[in-house]
Amino acid sequence: MDTAHLQRSLLWASLVILLLQSPVSAQAQADSSRAAAPSPARAMAYSFFIPGGGQFYNGKYLKGLIIASAELGCVANAVIQNQYLKEEENPYNREIYRDRRNLSYWWLAGIILYSMADAYVDAHLFNFDEDESISFDLQTRPSDRSMAANLNFHF
Repeated sequence: MDTAHLQRSLLWASLVILLLQSPVSAQAQADSSRAAAPSPARAMAYSFFIPGGGQFYNGKYLKGLIIASAELGCVANAVIQNQYLKEEENPYNREIYRDRRNLSYWWLAGIILYSMADAYVDAHLFNFDEDESISFDLQTRPSDRSMAANLNFHF
């Protein structure tokens, strides 16, 4: 597999993922306009199958973009390391490329699991009331080198 073929493959994979994410984004916008909470199971499934899909579904677009970039970066690195592995003759260097490829797969698995957990929690906390009935304040006083902590509950 030459470099041009690899670049075309990555380009097509990126386009397919972008096309698959557009219905997810439309669904997330429709859900946010109705103020209905997203389904945690659906958010987790989107995160598993589409890079950043659960975050887009929950309306967390920046987080979805970061997670999708991280997942695609791990996949691209694994493909590149695998290509180097196939081309290398030296057994020592082959082992290095194999380890790097496998490490990319492990990172990808970790990012996907994090993405799924994050999407699940975000969906559960979608309509969470963030009032200020409980507040915490930490103050420092450089003049006498002291700290003060205030915890307030309003009933």
